[in-house]
Amino acid sequence: MAEFARAPAPQISVLITLYNYAAFIEGCVDAIDRSADMLAVPIEILIIDDASTDDSWKRARRAQNRVTRPVRLVRKRFNTGLADARNIGTHIARAPYIFMMDADNLVTPRALSFLFNTMEREQCAAAYSILCRFRKTPGHPVGLLSHYDWDKEILVQGPYVDAMAMFRRDVLLALGGYDHTLSEIGWFGWEDYDMWLRFAQRDLPVGFVPNILCLYRQHETSMINTTNLFARDLVGLFQERYQLLANQFVPRERLFGVKRSELASVTETISVNEEVRKADGE
Repeated sequence: MAEFARAPAPQISVLITLYNYAAFIEGCVDAIDRSADMLAVPIEILIIDDASTDDSWKRARRAQNRVTRPVRLVRKRFNTGLADARNIGTHIARAPYIFMMDADNLVTPRALSFLFNTMEREQCAAAYSILCRFRKTPGHPVGLLSHYDWDKEILVQGPYVDAMAMFRRDVLLALGGYDHTLSEIGWFGWEDYDMWLRFAQRDLPVGFVPNILCLYRQHETSMINTTNLFARDLVGLFQERYQLLANQFVPRERLFGVKRSELASVTETISVNEEVRKADGE
């Protein structure tokens, strides 16, 4: 373990969010350590434990003592959600670039170097690669994620870029970080899509590496399996925030992850709810 305070200034902060993933955190950190071997610049690893109730903290400490890179552990007293954990990590990160990932996911040895080189070469605000989805072990792939080049028109139709990507820290801070209010009202997992929509609305440059660099562990409760359950409830919010972005493109079958044929009923529900609030004197 490298001593965190005396380590050289990092160029990349790997921000790992951790909640009840004791079984996976050590493998995650080991994968990052191997990927850093192919980098010519120093990194730091930040692990934000969102008040886990299993052995996650103990396993994270063990991983910290095993790897050669500096690792900083932050243990939250209360579970406040993924967006808040990422925002905490973003604020304490020391590097100009941040690679976001959750503790149950993995990276390939080339991941950090390819993404970093893309950020530097193309002067991107963010960069992402193709993700391979898997169950249990990477030897059981079930599909791909983030496998299209950056395209705002596709993004407006629905989420297709995962959070596992590299970002400029100053851009994340300028955008105000991830929106923690979405999870507070029960819309879990949508903070990633909201962030990418902000990138698109501000026309920020986003790079794409057409290689499988990251591995996404799919659970029954993964965002990929739960987002559609609440998508219609979010349409009103995203229309309010990003309608000007959506208006730049020819209407397609879907808007913000929902079929346009369903939007009339959603809009009607929103209008009724607004009238109820007015009647209640809100």
